[in-house]
Amino acid sequence: MPEPEKPTPIRLLILNPQIRRHLREILERNGFQPILLSPVNPSGALKDCDQAVIFIDWEAEVQFGSAIIRKIKTACRGGGIIFLYDREHRSLIREVMDLGVYGCILDPYDEWEVLTMIKHLLTKRQAKSTPNESLANH
Repeated sequence: MPEPEKPTPIRLLILNPQIRRHLREILERNGFQPILLSPVNPSGALKDCDQAVIFIDWEAEVQFGSAIIRKIKTACRGGGIIFLYDREHRSLIREVMDLGVYGCILDPYDEWEVLTMIKHLLTKRQAKSTPNESLANH
């Protein structure tokens, strides 16, 4: 009998409690496993996952600066970071995109936007891990 599929882990570095609760509800409702990252040592939870999907909110970026994203990118080189922001913190978009964030979602963080970003990153990850059949046949 095949084992049931494990939910895909999605990492959250979200300091704002309302945003964190909202994202957890979306992820759990859609069969994902939210994993909270510590802002003090986010790389510790990422060292074994090269292609993680990570959400970070504007509050984490404001409190810890660009170093937090650099730490994540160093620990998880193939991972995708999705930045959650509100209108007050739009000025952070250029900075985080320059640091290599995959995408940004504006408040109210609609479910379809969150799921679309995750789907794109998971598809990208799957494409990287699947050998190119056309090259294998030559």
